[in-house]
Amino acid sequence: MRVADHASRTAVEALAALLILLSSDVMACRCPGPETPAEAFSLATLVFTGTVVELSKTVAIRVEERFKGSVPERVAVESPAPSCRYPFERARQYLVYAREVEGKVVTTICERTSPLAWAVRELSLLRKYRDRLPRSERWYE
Repeated sequence: MRVADHASRTAVEALAALLILLSSDVMACRCPGPETPAEAFSLATLVFTGTVVELSKTVAIRVEERFKGSVPERVAVESPAPSCRYPFERARQYLVYAREVEGKVVTTICERTSPLAWAVRELSLLRKYRDRLPRSERWYE
C-alpha cells in the first residue's frame, strides 16, 4: 500500500505542477501594446504626470501635468487583472497613459506608463505638442 500511496501522491504533485505552469501561461498578461508615443497617445483617453500618494487595490496619484483628457487633481488608477498591473511605487513620479473604462481610470503594463525619469524625451515631445495647440483646442483643461 505504501508504494501505491507514494505513486499516487507523486502523480498528484506532478499534475498540480503542470496545472500551475499551464495556468501561468493563460493568466500572463499579453501586450500587443503601442510601440510609439504617438500610438500610445492616440489610444489613451488620459495622459498625465503625477506622483503616487497611496497604494492599495487602486493607486492614488496626485496629478501634476495634463496632456490629454479631463484629469482631476487626484486620480484613482486601477488595473483590471493582477497579471497586468503596473508596478507603481509610492512617492515616485510617473508619466501615465490610461483609459477610462466604465467610469474607472485604468492602466496596465501594456500601456507606455513609465517612471518620469525614464520618459524625459517623451515628456518633451508631449509638452511641445501641447504647447502648440491654441487654448481653445486644449481638451485637457
